[in-house]
Amino acid sequence: MTNKKTTSGKGGSNKNYEPNIAPSWSYERVAAESQALFDTYKDMLEKPDGKVALLRELCEQRAVMYQLIEAFEINRQVSSGAATNSHIAVTKFEEIEQTVKSQGKSFSKRLEHLEEYKKRGL
Repeated sequence: MTNKKTTSGKGGSNKNYEPNIAPSWSYERVAAESQALFDTYKDMLEKPDGKVALLRELCEQRAVMYQLIEAFEINRQVSSGAATNSHIAVTKFEEIEQTVKSQGKSFSKRLEHLEEYKKRGL
């Protein structure tokens, strides 16, 4: 995906993105960007080739929307795969933990038997 400026010239990407913060595209920002785009497109339509430029912009925005839909789907698949792997890892850990506990009990019983033999002098 390109880091192309929007038609209003304000830029559509969030370069200062920090995770776990409030979105930078607030209602106020959306309203301001929307008004700026409206004004830009209105001016564009007053020019002789304005309809062609507007159609080109619309087509580009549609293509970017498809790109974002694809990115969200891939992200969902990756996240789903990570969750599956995490579940498998937890299951394997629990199996190993049970095996270690079982082996520990067996070792403890064997040690108790050996201690009894030692006490008896055998």
